[in-house]
Amino acid sequence: MTENGKITLVGIGPGNKEHMTQAARDAIAQADTVIGYVTYIRLVEDLLHGKEVIKKSMTEELDRAVEALAQARAGRRVALISSGDAGVYGMTGPTFEVLFQAGWTPASGIAVEIVPGASALNACAALVGAPLTHDFCAISLSDLLTPWPVIARRLAAAAAADFVIALYNPKSGRRTGQIVEAQRLLLLSRKPDTPVAIVKSAYRKKQRIELTTLERMAECDIGMLSTVLIGNSNTYLRDGLMVTPRGYAEKYDMAGGVAKAGERAGRSLSTGLEGWLDDLRASGENAAILAARYRLPVDYLRQVLAQPPSPTIEEEKNPAGIERHRYSEAERKAVYRAIRERRDMRHFSAEPLPTGMLDRLVEAAHWAPSVGYMQPWRFLRITDTPLRQRIHALVEAERQATARALSSRNEEFQQVKIEGILDCAELLIAVLMPGRESHIVGRRTLPEMDIASVACAIQNMWLAARAEGVGLGWVSFFDPHALAQLLTLPDGARPVAVLCLGPVPDFYPRPMFEDAGWGRRLPVTDILFENCWPEGAQPTPTAY
Repeated sequence: MTENGKITLVGIGPGNKEHMTQAARDAIAQADTVIGYVTYIRLVEDLLHGKEVIKKSMTEELDRAVEALAQARAGRRVALISSGDAGVYGMTGPTFEVLFQAGWTPASGIAVEIVPGASALNACAALVGAPLTHDFCAISLSDLLTPWPVIARRLAAAAAADFVIALYNPKSGRRTGQIVEAQRLLLLSRKPDTPVAIVKSAYRKKQRIELTTLERMAECDIGMLSTVLIGNSNTYLRDGLMVTPRGYAEKYDMAGGVAKAGERAGRSLSTGLEGWLDDLRASGENAAILAARYRLPVDYLRQVLAQPPSPTIEEEKNPAGIERHRYSEAERKAVYRAIRERRDMRHFSAEPLPTGMLDRLVEAAHWAPSVGYMQPWRFLRITDTPLRQRIHALVEAERQATARALSSRNEEFQQVKIEGILDCAELLIAVLMPGRESHIVGRRTLPEMDIASVACAIQNMWLAARAEGVGLGWVSFFDPHALAQLLTLPDGARPVAVLCLGPVPDFYPRPMFEDAGWGRRLPVTDILFENCWPEGAQPTPTAY
């Protein structure tokens, strides 16, 4: 072999020269001989002046590779071109097969270089929107070299696993049934209205794009120059674009960018590996039941269940002193989940609280911290129906006054339900005890810390209620003096909250006022400062 010979496998991209890389142009410019399928040669013919050009027909891939080797053995620099990327259904594979069969090694005298290009699936995806922004696979329907049962199994597996699928070589003059069989297999796992994009001759003169559905796919104009993109269960068509969501909307509030309840920005989903493993172990179910539920091999589930929990990355990074005091991963997730899913509830069902639950919730409130350990909270349980109705009337009066005081949106505010006093299972009034003046530790300069302490107790009750699956609503629409008189509270006692407590039909996915457009949760960067108040920091804006 002559040491000067070289084979460069060049991906020329989809066909339009603007999308060919400079490296591909340079490889062709430096070549003595250019070899390729006749159509691909035609796409770059203006770059071939002064070159020896060897054109081959379709299905003559091995002939092209053999010719490239012969030319390189003669000391020539060869550019062996493929459309798209040479390594994606291109000439890279057959060339290495021929080289290895001939005894070539990387240490031999012939150098081999691969110049990548934009593949057909990249080009087609760019023309129709964003169909490949989640997991996808490519499957060739050509059975010239692959048995049909192998292709069929791959199609069935990809469909069941919910991949976006790119079909290469979908149809030719002699192969017309493969696309029909592919459609038949895919419809066993995909809905008939699954979006499909058919792109023919992407970025070439005869480019043609057709958006359709899986049930209509086989009726469309499809040929050897077509690539078929089939969406997954979340792919949608909108305004002539095909889009596969990456999953951000499942984890984040898209309006504010804040992670949803139970999720953390930059961390695995609550249903990611660690959370899923915790759920498996906590379920107590056997491998066969879990395998059927998650459509996974039963042997895999047996191995997972048999393996003891491994420390998380966080646990491995934390010093042993911290680790001794930490809750388990599952316990920590439960705490943060309750914090994120706590909602100020306004809609209640007619069911009573289970026996003993009210006592547990009040005890949870009583475990709250308090400034100077003053424990200023007292809870008044309202069991008299006429008294409950009079409290409701006080709240309604303040709601009307608030509506009048709003500079705008007052009529809209009237439509927002702000309390569930008449519907909830239990009604509690949180009251600041009298005699608070004698407690000065921590309050000498901040006397309002008594209210802060009661707020901690209410938050404890709120989180415990959410963990128990019942709702709590904090109502602050009332005149404290009027409510104190109605409840005949002693001098110095002050009502600070009307608490509606009980089972609910559903928990709101987001805070009710956020859903109604009255505000959004600020990003953490807007509320965490360092060392000083930053210039330009703004208060939380009002919605009226």
